[in-house]
Amino acid sequence: MAQGKLKTKVKVPGKAGQKQKNPSKKNLGLKKGPKDLKAKKPKAVLHSQRQKELTKAINKGIEVEVTGKAASCESTGFKVLQGPPQKPKGPPSRC
Repeated sequence: MAQGKLKTKVKVPGKAGQKQKNPSKKNLGLKKGPKDLKAKKPKAVLHSQRQKELTKAINKGIEVEVTGKAASCESTGFKVLQGPPQKPKGPPSRC
């Protein structure tokens, strides 16, 4: 039969025994949004380029079709509004 007291873990008073957590690092959860992963192999690069071109062509076709239907259904004139003209990208000019 065992004699004596059982050993217990000693608790250190104060902050010395506690883990310090960094409050600036918070668990933000899943990051949402498009993941822009570029292909590295030549075949994969070609495939991704073709995929982008196809997507652009399909979206353009859908847009033309929808504007055509909207123009034919509207009794008044149908206008597609364009945004403000984009400034050309280049080195900033100094006055």
